[in-house]
Amino acid sequence: MKRRFASQGHWTAALVLLCVAAFSTIAVGQELTLQHCWDAEREPLVHKMLAEFEPAHPGIKVNATLISCNELTQRFQVAVAAGVPPDIAHLGSFATVSFGLQGVLLPLDAYLERDGLSKDLWFPSELSVGQFDGITYGLPIRTGADDGNILFYNRDHFARAGLPDRAPQYWSELVEFSRRLIRYDGEQIVTGAIGRRNMIHYRWLYTGGTSLMSEDMRTVTFHSQAGVETVEFMNEFVNSVYRSFDDWTGDRPEFHAQSVSMLLSGPYELFAARQDSGIDIGFDLIALKGPDEIYRSANAGTHHYVIARDTKHPEAAWELLKWLTVRKESAGEFMLAQGRPSPIREYNFDPRYLEVNPEFPKFQYILARAVDIPMIPELNRVTTPFNQAFLRILRGDSGPVAALESAARSAQAALDEYWQRLEQQ
Repeated sequence: MKRRFASQGHWTAALVLLCVAAFSTIAVGQELTLQHCWDAEREPLVHKMLAEFEPAHPGIKVNATLISCNELTQRFQVAVAAGVPPDIAHLGSFATVSFGLQGVLLPLDAYLERDGLSKDLWFPSELSVGQFDGITYGLPIRTGADDGNILFYNRDHFARAGLPDRAPQYWSELVEFSRRLIRYDGEQIVTGAIGRRNMIHYRWLYTGGTSLMSEDMRTVTFHSQAGVETVEFMNEFVNSVYRSFDDWTGDRPEFHAQSVSMLLSGPYELFAARQDSGIDIGFDLIALKGPDEIYRSANAGTHHYVIARDTKHPEAAWELLKWLTVRKESAGEFMLAQGRPSPIREYNFDPRYLEVNPEFPKFQYILARAVDIPMIPELNRVTTPFNQAFLRILRGDSGPVAALESAARSAQAALDEYWQRLEQQ
């Protein structure tokens, strides 16, 4: 472990030197615009980073705008159409790649190579969800592979139900624990077993041993035998735990209100629990298919900072981007202050993480073993048929095999159309 911390110190020193290398090339009197959605407790952390950036970069002024995370894509799109995009924008992975392929973002690979920033600094899946065809369009702000792949539980609810103080390890235990946790009062659910949103999600395909599509993004794979087994398990879960599918309600707000006992989410739940709800919260990896399975999760995207191609100050914007995503004293501390892992591997070996959370290495385990979901422009035309089939199966309107095969035909047609269109360009 000491060798790892020493390694981190070596990398940190190198990164700081690289981050300041370009300062002398930046002219004074430059103003940058930054669009982000770090609200609530995170906004002061952003202000702190910017307050430290400006004195370290004389002549650069940063004007930051806080907007809703739900509006990031739309606001950026409108700004691009109007010819006034922010120099630095906060975007999700799918939007990052989509805007990159439209030619409105500055590719970052030449800057990374020039400044000696190896792509090995990042967890592979965290960087790759902001890339397409080998081109990097954004650098990750926080991690995404842990989002939806961590099972949080209310320790008080578990004790009340006579359950052990640990998350369910396997699919069979998830059913068993849920049946003991759920509480009805007549026809009304008093306490739900687990939040619904991330349970009805295609990431379960990866935990179940399959995927949405092949690695070359040309062939749909979710209707494989492992895919059928995955949705059959979820169907069993609904029928075993709830009286009907429509009874399955509640998610994050209900978990923090302590009317739902478990939640699939990300490390920010620990930060939220400390700040707001005061839940005695425990957590572990998402339940595995069985004791012989190897842990495998899906990175369905994260958040990135990107640079608009039309920025008038590309060098200054690049310096700000590095400050917000690479520099340990700013980007690293931004994550540490929230008790959340950094997308840069080495920063997670800071011993202070163990003071915040002694079980923090579980997050690193998840991040190191995640599979990235390709942010192909046609992704929605693959996930939508699957999600619709998933719901039909859970509602009892269709059998698993027929529903998945029908969805796969639709998704495959979308993929074939996409690749044919590319080949004709």
